[in-house]
Amino acid sequence: MKTKIALLGIMGHGKSSVGNLLIGKDCFKVSNDIYSCTPMIEPYDNGNLVIFDTRGLNDKGETDVNNLQDMIKTFKKEKLNAIFIVFNG
Repeated sequence: MKTKIALLGIMGHGKSSVGNLLIGKDCFKVSNDIYSCTPMIEPYDNGNLVIFDTRGLNDKGETDVNNLQDMIKTFKKEKLNAIFIVFNG
């Protein structure tokens, strides 16, 4: 059985970096500037673990309502095991 984890959080707080850390290699694009680099939900499946990197909340390119609706639809379909909230404190 695969473990399915979604990464959720504000744009620029390190969701893609956390995904790369969990996977153990650079699979998700990361950026050090103020622009989003995850345009939609991006899954990575290594056989045992599926990580869903999500578009950041408060991203200027799309409203949070539409973004969250897409996430909820995907999360229900995929039957996630966990959602990690990534917050750069």
